[in-house]
Amino acid sequence: MLQPPRAIIAIDGATGVGKSTIAAALAAQLRSSGLTVVILSLDLLSYGWHDLAGGVRRGGECAARFRADGRFDYQPYDWHLGRVSDERVSAAGQVLILDGCGAASREFAAAAADPAILDAAIIARASVATRTRRISQRDAYDWSDMREAWESQHEALSYGWLPNLIVIGEDD
Repeated sequence: MLQPPRAIIAIDGATGVGKSTIAAALAAQLRSSGLTVVILSLDLLSYGWHDLAGGVRRGGECAARFRADGRFDYQPYDWHLGRVSDERVSAAGQVLILDGCGAASREFAAAAADPAILDAAIIARASVATRTRRISQRDAYDWSDMREAWESQHEALSYGWLPNLIVIGEDD
């Protein structure tokens, strides 16, 4: 039996640019076409504020497993408890949307061991003022003391290498 093609789409950008909103809208559109869509937030794969690179690596590994057979599993990080969950999450589908800082980075593709792992990538942008407002509306806790460390990890990743790259939004 022929397997349906699998697509992997990354939505990347700094914290507060609207990655999750874009991922949800894209997933809804694709689902309305009859496709089975899975959204994976790389935040669930980063084991704390200083592990963005680990989340990117684990995300790349999930993407490689998805590309191979349309499924993957992972142990999410519980940000409220500050530890990796004992529960394993399994997902399967035809389209994987990766939502998170580093999803379209060179380091992500290296972790997947496939420079062409992404079928498309969206880099979302928003001004610092917009991002700050969104973060304060979104999060019920103050993590401003960790924001600089998180964003510096994101800025250290390599970008600008993808042929299927779309950049949307405003910039400073």
